[in-house]
Amino acid sequence: MTTAQHNLWTDEMAQSYDCQWGDHPMHHKVVELTELKSSAVVLDIGCGSGTVVRAVADALDSGKVIGVDPTPKMIELARKKTQKSHVAIEFYQSGAEDLPIENHAVDVVLAVNSLHHWADVKTGLNEVRRVLTVKGRLVLIDELWDEMPEYQKPKCYDAEQASQLEAFKSTEVVMAALNDRGFQSITKRIYRAQDVAVSVITAFVD
Repeated sequence: MTTAQHNLWTDEMAQSYDCQWGDHPMHHKVVELTELKSSAVVLDIGCGSGTVVRAVADALDSGKVIGVDPTPKMIELARKKTQKSHVAIEFYQSGAEDLPIENHAVDVVLAVNSLHHWADVKTGLNEVRRVLTVKGRLVLIDELWDEMPEYQKPKCYDAEQASQLEAFKSTEVVMAALNDRGFQSITKRIYRAQDVAVSVITAFVD
């Protein structure tokens, strides 16, 4: 998806999405699901209004948390909602395909319900490999789509984008893509709690 296509998420759409999904119960399980070290540098791709970024920051003793999202209004909301923290927090308007981060600078990359929205998954995964440290982790957390009501594709997406949305709801497709891009030790597990049911895919770089 190009920057122009991302900008089809108007301010109104971003605010509506944030109201409905910005504080999802799943976001507050991310620290538990990822078992972060207290000094980690963490990147959240598709951070929305920053709920996961803030939850991760609260769990760290030091380190840094970076949130990126391609929608300008989302980054505006994230900065507005984020107060000063004892660890560094940074937000950037960016998609997964061109991360504004130096090589080998991040210990853990998170993508929480966002991978299927990436404009170009292969390019995005290459970027994830570039920014991760040696033995760094990518953690993908997505709701169990086959247990949800029919997923409504945003009307601003064309047929190709809608096809990707559908394809990357499959854990098999996601794991195959990770393998194709050279990730190692790829694992999948299901996590269930009273208000959360997600698949968690973890992959490492060598």
